[in-house]
Amino acid sequence: MTTTKKTGTEIKKKRLREKRIIIALLAVFVGVAGFSGYKIISIMSDYNTSETEYEGLNKDVVEKIETIDPVTNEESPYLDINHEGLKKKNPDYVGWLYIPGTNISYPMVLGDTNDEYLHKTFEGKYAYAGALFLDYRNKADFSDTNTVVYGHHMNNNSMFTQLDLFQNWEFGTKNNVFHIYRDNKVYIYQNYCFILTSSTGYAYTFNFATQRDYANHLATLKTEQYYETGVRADVTKPIVTLSTCQGINTGRRYVLVGILKEVIDMNDIRNH
Repeated sequence: MTTTKKTGTEIKKKRLREKRIIIALLAVFVGVAGFSGYKIISIMSDYNTSETEYEGLNKDVVEKIETIDPVTNEESPYLDINHEGLKKKNPDYVGWLYIPGTNISYPMVLGDTNDEYLHKTFEGKYAYAGALFLDYRNKADFSDTNTVVYGHHMNNNSMFTQLDLFQNWEFGTKNNVFHIYRDNKVYIYQNYCFILTSSTGYAYTFNFATQRDYANHLATLKTEQYYETGVRADVTKPIVTLSTCQGINTGRRYVLVGILKEVIDMNDIRNH
């Protein structure tokens, strides 16, 4: 049996090849790590942009009305919104949405398209979170039978992420209203249903030719609800549909539908 001895030159060449492979692998690793780090920094910066802006808005233009309800002995759930200041910041401003029991308290806008505020904040900065915006086909005064409001489902628990909470019956029945502030009034919407639907589903129908068509729409929503809310349909009252993604690229949407319960003049609340 014969063996072939490798020469010193061959051994050096082999070691050099191995060294080059190691260097190449290290370069790939450093590149991947660097890109990942860059992406993480970019995402954190993006989150910081939107969080800083909306936290600032809440401090600048929103005040909690400090009164005690003499019947329930509970603090007032209402806010005092500086609509004039918001309109100066952005003429597309149409109202403020507040959902008690959640961290959802944001201005709403109406753009020329549904893409305009998809990744543009209320103050016009680029951020993935964008803004809460009405469907561009809706009227700014919420006079449509169904007004649809869109918001992103963010990983940092901002924007419309906490609509997820309404999957739970106990939470949903306890926190069963949301407020829309416009002009000098607060519009109280009672939670009619919470559903999971497609991005092109019937929930996004805006107006209806007849009351029967609207009644059918309200009835269909009930067939898809997570749980019975105990709120009855009323074809004389408009609804607001709050919509957010279930997840990335699923094509599914969580939808909370509220039906108008009452309209309260803010002066009555302030003087209570």
